[in-house]
Amino acid sequence: MFINSATIFNLVDTKTGFICSFLMKTRKTVDVIGCLESVFKDCSYQFIVVDNAPELVSNEMFEYLYSHNCILIISPRYHSQSNGKEERVNQTLRKLIEKFLDQNYSMCVSIKKATTAMTIDKIRQYYCEEEEETSFILNVYKKMPVLHYIYFKRKGKLDSKFTLGLCIAEVGN
Repeated sequence: MFINSATIFNLVDTKTGFICSFLMKTRKTVDVIGCLESVFKDCSYQFIVVDNAPELVSNEMFEYLYSHNCILIISPRYHSQSNGKEERVNQTLRKLIEKFLDQNYSMCVSIKKATTAMTIDKIRQYYCEEEEETSFILNVYKKMPVLHYIYFKRKGKLDSKFTLGLCIAEVGN
């Protein structure tokens, strides 16, 4: 993923939804392997699905993953449905990073804040063993005791930036 000429390497665990993001200096296989080493220290994976980027399908990458008992699965060209979860994460992460960059955060801090914002619920569910509830709850209008700022995106295709707003009430339970 590219944002403002910076290369960001994302890993998404499809089972838990956990996201790891790395700001890379170059798009070389050695740099990608360095990112994977920090991930493989914590946990191992049985397989990794990648697109056809040259740094991800090289012999060096294949040998590295083979040495860690990990199978490299290459998705078909121009078929984003093969790794759709990663594509959705990239879109959401890009918007969040741009939001933090608009607030004058550095690229590293923006990536860290955006990744944390997207994975905090998944971490809590994993460690606290909480299940998602999908029961029906009536919408209730509650006035907020303390006003707070929110970011929202206006409806429409032409507006791609988030706007600062003031939350005065909350709908739902």
